[in-house]
Amino acid sequence: TAVPGPVYRFAKISNGAYFFTGSPAEKETILVSYPDFRYEGIAYLRTGDGTGQPVYRFANLGNGGYFYTASVAERDFVRNTRPDMRYEGSTFSVDGQTAVGSAPVYRLANLRNGAYLYTVDNAERQFAVGLGFWRDEGLSFYALPSSAYPNATASVCFNGARYLTGTVMVLNYRDPISGATNRITHRMLGEKIFNGKSVLIEEQKNQNALSTITNFLRIEGTDVSVAGNVVNSAQTGFADLTSTFSPNTPQALHSLPPGSQITRNATQSASLSGRNESAQVSSTHGFSGFEDVTVPEGTFRGACRFSSVLKYNGLTIVTETSWLARGSGVLIKSTSNGQNNVFVSGTLNGVAISPQ
Repeated sequence: TAVPGPVYRFAKISNGAYFFTGSPAEKETILVSYPDFRYEGIAYLRTGDGTGQPVYRFANLGNGGYFYTASVAERDFVRNTRPDMRYEGSTFSVDGQTAVGSAPVYRLANLRNGAYLYTVDNAERQFAVGLGFWRDEGLSFYALPSSAYPNATASVCFNGARYLTGTVMVLNYRDPISGATNRITHRMLGEKIFNGKSVLIEEQKNQNALSTITNFLRIEGTDVSVAGNVVNSAQTGFADLTSTFSPNTPQALHSLPPGSQITRNATQSASLSGRNESAQVSSTHGFSGFEDVTVPEGTFRGACRFSSVLKYNGLTIVTETSWLARGSGVLIKSTSNGQNNVFVSGTLNGVAISPQ
């Protein structure tokens, strides 16, 4: 059985219209080329193999909005009577009412600007109607909500085997804008006691940055966090910069269901050249849900999308969006502080990492 995929939702900032697509390529084009469209996450799920009930799309040439219908009769009526509505075919199909766990998708019409909203969230439906200018047009079609995705927490993107002693993972990335490539090698060296608790030692070598970071990892179940590390970097000039994070208990990042987030507050104690400093560190991680991600190796289905904000002493220093592959847990794409990385190739203990 094909794994369901996401239907992505955008809001058009200039006119309040909503746009939905089941195409990962179209979603990426909009993210890169159309700043007027605000990405609002996964609306609901489409069929994974294109079978089922197609949902047809029309573009309103008058107001810039979009209209969707799963009814062939309504599709044909609009095509025959509305020359201002450009027919654009279908980018996704849905399982319909017979699918286990399916839910009604409601259609609402904006009486002010002619826009349409399609939501599986009954609370959002009621809120919109309560505003006074959205007309409830009832059931449009049935689809699986994002929570119905198989193994719906982020734990499907955690790979415990990747942390076994002796594991070697080699990952090659490319910045799609600059074309620069980088190789990162991860080696699991064993266990030790760090700050009073058992940790796993990971050596991470970054070819471009000429750096070696030794991470001390705390793992419980499917959750992992960095309890401390030692940084040696020719690029930054750091030599034996040692940091300890307290508390060093794992955060429940991989236990998150779609649409939720977690914040971890810790104190970082750092030692460099005999000088000791401390900082208050706050890291907020959100799990948006599952998305298909296409990279040079192919398309990774149902990857986990995370967003992260890292603050030191209240100052935001890192904002990042990252995608981890289901099963292997490999980082396959990231955007961080204006820098991009896309997975090109890699191996885990000598075996090629490929889309599944």
